[in-house]
Amino acid sequence: MVASAPILPRFPMNLEQKIGQLFIAPVFDKELSKRSLEYLDATKLGNVIFFPFSNALSSREQVLKLTEDVRTAISHTTGVCPLLSIDQEGGRVTRLKKGFTLFPSPQDSAQAGNAYSIGEAMGKELRSVGITMNFAPVVDILSSPQCPIGDRSYGSEPEIVITNARQMIDGLHASGVQAVLKHFPGLGGTCVDSHLGLPVLDKSLEELERLELKPFRSLKNCADAIMVAHVLAPQIDPNNCSSTSKIFIT
Repeated sequence: MVASAPILPRFPMNLEQKIGQLFIAPVFDKELSKRSLEYLDATKLGNVIFFPFSNALSSREQVLKLTEDVRTAISHTTGVCPLLSIDQEGGRVTRLKKGFTLFPSPQDSAQAGNAYSIGEAMGKELRSVGITMNFAPVVDILSSPQCPIGDRSYGSEPEIVITNARQMIDGLHASGVQAVLKHFPGLGGTCVDSHLGLPVLDKSLEELERLELKPFRSLKNCADAIMVAHVLAPQIDPNNCSSTSKIFIT
């Protein structure tokens, strides 16, 4: 298992380095190249997310070498150990495939009652190749059968989602991987894929509190971060989608 010891800043951060800590972005390389090293140095990027389209992710050995090189480069540039992240939910959102376990979807794991063991096993695999943050679990409550989230959700009842998501978080934490709740304030009642368009969640705050917000309220102190969705909730902020809304983000 790869363990990344915390690296403390060796010098006071300048403004560029502080700004870089606020971002998680891809590095477009299968193997870290001179161009990417120059990019990391120029941008002072603090954290990285890995995708098959940007990094190939073709084998355990390739992923481990890439994460080690990225960690070394960013630590040298910023003096801080980066968050090295990925979307590894299980089911159809699985970025690491070749050489890795193909875990079931959240919906299937909820039915089987094995969310903790999946989180623990998944976390061990992620940590073994240098990945320290997983953008999981999904805590959207599947209240609409037309919702594109589908089997990425643990279910249509808040209690089912909360119970299984907490177990997933505990399993990831047991393996030394950070967990992220998504997609705040909830996409389970929408019918548009937010990668393709802007979903609308036309509910009042009181209505959201009764359903969509329940998992976030229950689990916010268990997880390490919350991912804000691209969704318009016009009754709360009619001018900005949640990911650019001060109301939602704060």
